[in-house]
Amino acid sequence: MPAINRILLLGIACLAVHNTGVYGSNYNTQAKYNSPIKCKDSHVGCSGQQELIPQENCCAKNDYCQDWVPECNVHTCCEDKKHDKPKTCKQSNVKCTAGFELNEGDECCGKQKSCAPGVKTCNASNCCEKKKYDEPKKCKESTVSCKDGFELNGGQKCCGKEKSCAPGVKTCNASNCCEKKKYDEPKKCKESTVSCKDDFELNGGQECCGKQKSCAPGVKTCNASNCCEKKKYDEPKKCKESTVSCKDGFELNGGQKCCGKKKSCAPGVKTCNSSNCCEKKKYDEPKKCKETNTKCDPGFKLIDKQECCASNGDCKPGVLKCSSSTCCERMGPIDPTNNYYKCGDITSHKCSMGYKHDTACCRYSNKCGDYASIKCGTSHCCKKKYV
Repeated sequence: MPAINRILLLGIACLAVHNTGVYGSNYNTQAKYNSPIKCKDSHVGCSGQQELIPQENCCAKNDYCQDWVPECNVHTCCEDKKHDKPKTCKQSNVKCTAGFELNEGDECCGKQKSCAPGVKTCNASNCCEKKKYDEPKKCKESTVSCKDGFELNGGQKCCGKEKSCAPGVKTCNASNCCEKKKYDEPKKCKESTVSCKDDFELNGGQECCGKQKSCAPGVKTCNASNCCEKKKYDEPKKCKESTVSCKDGFELNGGQKCCGKKKSCAPGVKTCNSSNCCEKKKYDEPKKCKETNTKCDPGFKLIDKQECCASNGDCKPGVLKCSSSTCCERMGPIDPTNNYYKCGDITSHKCSMGYKHDTACCRYSNKCGDYASIKCGTSHCCKKKYV
């Protein structure tokens, strides 16, 4: 037999001995294995959405286990997490402390398995909230009905039945919301808030009752139908016949008509007052005394530049009425002997051009005194007009 064949046969024989654990016909030994462990006791780490399979067996790293025991790793020991099915807080057995109540809309999960992401655990911290009370409202805004002779208490507040009532707030019912009916105190229509349409006015003597409470039997409600009557107008009169007074510089408009204040004025007729009846006073236009027909007494003459206004008119402040006392001045001193004159008064003597003859003079030189020292009819009587 060739040498190479002998070597091959020897190799096959050795492999057979190894597989059967027999070294010769008279030698046989049992192998020693490590015991498997639970996955939960291994050091395998699962990803975020997986968890260890608690009761699964596996062979720890570096251990020698029987062939049927799988190695401890994520494929052997990890599985997708199983989450608790969420439920509403009111379906849980969570109890809230006084002043708190279960939030009916929130969901939570129990403690048998883990909670899905975003789902809170069922406990008082997650499920209880401050108690919400019914919003109180006025009894008159509720659906409570009162029996005859009773009415809703307008100021009383109550709460409905959707939630619980806050401490001190009564439930909306007839017992809490109804009270003995109170009637409105009657008053005069003119003291009410009733408005009448055009050509109507409030009946001053009529009584009525308002709408805050009901009216007592026989008392009418305050409204236009019960309180308004056809308007009565004041009889118009001339402003000058009224008692209106005008301030300085104003006078009554004689042609203007007005009405008093006892009743209302008819359309288009103004009320008697200074605003409607007074107008700016009209004054007579002043003129020179010499343009008037004023006559002066003997020994007096008209004052050329003096202004005056007609004696039967109204004068502006500071302007005098036309009269002899206003427009005339004395021509010379009182002289019963007819001794004193003005040079121009002597017809027998006239002054030359450029001279005036208003110089005082005396006819009799032996009688001239303080008033005149120049003798009339002499050259001393004339003097230049412009000096």
